[in-house]
Amino acid sequence: AIVDADLFIIDDGAGGTNRKTAASRIVTYVGANTDTRSGSAKGYCQIAAAGTLVANSYNVASITDSATGDRTIVWDTDFGNANYTAVSCGTGGNLRTNYEHSSFATGSVRLRAYDEAGSALADMESSTVGHGDQ
Repeated sequence: AIVDADLFIIDDGAGGTNRKTAASRIVTYVGANTDTRSGSAKGYCQIAAAGTLVANSYNVASITDSATGDRTIVWDTDFGNANYTAVSCGTGGNLRTNYEHSSFATGSVRLRAYDEAGSALADMESSTVGHGDQ
């Protein structure tokens, strides 16, 4: 098994100069570059009907239940700017539930749910994913 003290030999920029690094440094390098990859989800959550987080959320600090069918997701780590996407789906007691995202800010996004008649849904369950640069 590889241990932290083991050494890796790395070609420094393909110029023929070799460098060595400890295995423990590779974890730091990979971890520092994981969340910055383009296209990967930077946050996600599942929200119960009561407006609380369900297990398995990522990069979500809290959910604010502002009004009937109106919630704000607050991110742990802000996005780089307000030009990111959020996608939600779920149930609200109606097969034709509509989700609308608004008030995009670097640290939060507003999620509203309503039925086909335009009425806010009181007990919406939803899953939301955020994509963009952080």
